[in-house]
Amino acid sequence: MNVALAALSPASNDASALLDAMQSQSADPAAFQAARKTGSWDAQVQGAIGGPNAIRSLVDPWLKQGAAAFAAPDALRGSLTSAAGSPTKAWLELASAGGADATRAGFPSKYLTSWQAHPDDSVALGVELALLPSRLVTALALGPARAEVSGAPSVPDALADLLACKDVALTLVAAGSGPGEAYAKCDSVCAESLCREGLVELWALAADASAAPTAPVSTLSVAATATASVDDFARPFAFSGTWVGAFSTGSTSAPVSGAANAKKPGPPE
Repeated sequence: MNVALAALSPASNDASALLDAMQSQSADPAAFQAARKTGSWDAQVQGAIGGPNAIRSLVDPWLKQGAAAFAAPDALRGSLTSAAGSPTKAWLELASAGGADATRAGFPSKYLTSWQAHPDDSVALGVELALLPSRLVTALALGPARAEVSGAPSVPDALADLLACKDVALTLVAAGSGPGEAYAKCDSVCAESLCREGLVELWALAADASAAPTAPVSTLSVAATATASVDDFARPFAFSGTWVGAFSTGSTSAPVSGAANAKKPGPPE
């Protein structure tokens, strides 16, 4: 979460970070920069959004509440299928993580696992899941953001409503380079759109923080054991058990565990 928050505001001041992102989205970055300097926009926007940490103060609880969803009993959901030609391997295809789409949450869609079925109808599965933690926590933040801003299609949209991008735009126009304009050919509608686009850019930076070349590698290792229910041909069609493992980022590791349950899907309706 800290990595995502730091990436969200690389300027260490949320108003400046937002203006930097808006400037990068502008059709005329040079005119934007000139008006920003002349009109003291950084100070003006800081006042408009409510302080130097306004964005991070909104996002931080969403990240924490979203991350808590990953501790739910059914945090990881997916399908397990046999690997052709190998009775000791199986494919795990993740569908969701903490309720969010697994791919959007930073997990590759498919993992090759070790698999063992024993004569006593017990089974064992082992896998190391590579993931991008920043994408996981930002994906899971959508639920808490929607709880605060009903119907928000994304976290940047929720932020745009709470920070009042419309007010940010009016602030820039009031301190702009000409009457009714923040800068040449950019009125309040243009400025509000840039505010929203800037928040999208900042959120993308937060989501991709763990994908940076210098970011440490993160993995979730899983070792599951379970009792299987088998058919007349001794083929498992369900199992119930537990798993233990470790969540590791760089040299830091924390033990994790949970329930492991599976059942063969029924025929399509």
